[in-house]
Amino acid sequence: THEAYRRELGDALKYVTSTFTDEPSLMTLWMKPMPYFCLPVSDEFLDAYARKAGHALADDVPELVGVEAGGKGLVTGEHAASINGGRVGVLHGSKTYLLQTPSGQIIDTYSVSAGLDYPGVGPEHAYLADMKRAEYTVINDDEAIAAFDALCRFEGIIPALESSHAVAEAIKRAPKLPKESVLLVNLSGRGDKDMHSVMEYKRSKAEG
Repeated sequence: THEAYRRELGDALKYVTSTFTDEPSLMTLWMKPMPYFCLPVSDEFLDAYARKAGHALADDVPELVGVEAGGKGLVTGEHAASINGGRVGVLHGSKTYLLQTPSGQIIDTYSVSAGLDYPGVGPEHAYLADMKRAEYTVINDDEAIAAFDALCRFEGIIPALESSHAVAEAIKRAPKLPKESVLLVNLSGRGDKDMHSVMEYKRSKAEG
């Protein structure tokens, strides 16, 4: 995978920082012009919202929902839901919610999404959860993969597996909302990098 990136990016690929997953972590680079880009809260979105709602987004107090990686389910212990399944601790200099043993040792995590497979959560999320400003829910692997498929099929958008968890939560919530509601889902990245992971996941499920 790293060599494929290097072939595509050439000298723009300055430094591969780590190989924790099959995808390289990159820094100090930008690449060839892409056919599209995503600005979740762009000027265009704000203008469109104002036209539809009749007022600016800033005039509303939006409900914030964060989605954690439920992996194989909270009860199995194979997940990465630090807020819903962890407790407060300190890791890498940050006090936040962590998945840890009673003695404070970090435990293994699991998610179909490599980007969510981590035992902690940003302190900002911990703060928003504690002050009840944001609600944090859990989506399991099966739900995330189903949402990945749905967005590909109906919108022609390949979401990152991280974002697929948010899409799955939106699919759950949308039918319960008033028709005039505006539901904004943050797509954090492109999912073509995750196609191999999705195929492997489906293959393993088919094989039982």
